[in-house]
Amino acid sequence: CHKNQKENDPVRADHLWAYLLDGESVPNLKKLVQFVFSIPAANAFRETIFSRVKYLWNDSRNRMSHDLVGAQLKIKMKLILLAHNSMIIS
Repeated sequence: CHKNQKENDPVRADHLWAYLLDGESVPNLKKLVQFVFSIPAANAFRETIFSRVKYLWNDSRNRMSHDLVGAQLKIKMKLILLAHNSMIIS
């Protein structure tokens, strides 16, 4: 138990691994832990993108180039992000 932590307090997994690997010479294990913690816990952002692409690139608009669909998607996602950030700030 860490000196500043109470016995029954939950420990964050990233803090536990940082504590366990501190000063250890195990570069491959450190790389593995870094990789595992880089995997997102949720896919909501990706699913939002696929949903937007499905809306932008439907049967009636199937001749659009990949570049055009990508540009429209970037604009749409940027607007959503800006709107979200303005709601947080307000």
